Amino acid sequence: MNRTIDHSFKGSERKFLLEITAPGFSMHDDNFTVTLKQNTIVKEFTKADIIEETYTDEGTEKYRYYLCFDTSVFNRGPVVCIVRAYVPDTDFPDGLRTEIDQFEITVVEPV
Repeated sequence: MNRTIDHSFKGSERKFLLEITAPGFSMHDDNFTVTLKQNTIVKEFTKADIIEETYTDEGTEKYRYYLCFDTSVFNRGPVVCIVRAYVPDTDFPDGLRTEIDQFEITVVEPV
């Protein structure tokens, strides 16, 4: 997960690069979700809500994924970002292993 954004001004629309790496997981082929949570305020994003950008790197087609959200729905303070990747794994009854990562961003008031 790219964690370059650690704060955002309330009312800003943010766009940040999402990178999920796990053995056997492909962001292009497999499913993932992102949840932004602050107390009772919860915004959930499915893979369909995430912007997929295709680019070429040394002749190989690759993908980037961007999460866009409006900070005005959150109060000033920390917002927890929870990323869930559903990794294909035949050792689990449903054929998927859930990998979870979590970090915080902080919404601040503009000066």
